[in-house]
Amino acid sequence: MASPSSTSPRSRDHDLILKRSVAPAAPLAVIQVDDLDATRQAVIEAGGTVTVEAFDFPGGRRIHFREPGGNELAVWVPMSQG
Repeated sequence: MASPSSTSPRSRDHDLILKRSVAPAAPLAVIQVDDLDATRQAVIEAGGTVTVEAFDFPGGRRIHFREPGGNELAVWVPMSQG
C-alpha cells in the first residue's frame, strides 16, 4: 500500500511510485551580482551554504545557496562577466 506521501499506480508490467516533495515549492530569488566568485566567498563567510556550484545557463553563470535563515537564493553574472 502506498504511503500518504506517494502515489503508486499499478499496471500489468510494473509499479510506478511517485513521491511528493517534503518541502513546499518556494520561489527562487535570483540576484545579479558583479563578481560571482567574490559573492560565493561572502556567502560562505556569512554562514551560508552553497547548494549548487557555479554553472552556465543561457546568458550567464550562477550559483545557488542557502542563507543561515534557511532560504534558498541564487546569484548570477551575465556571461560577459562570468
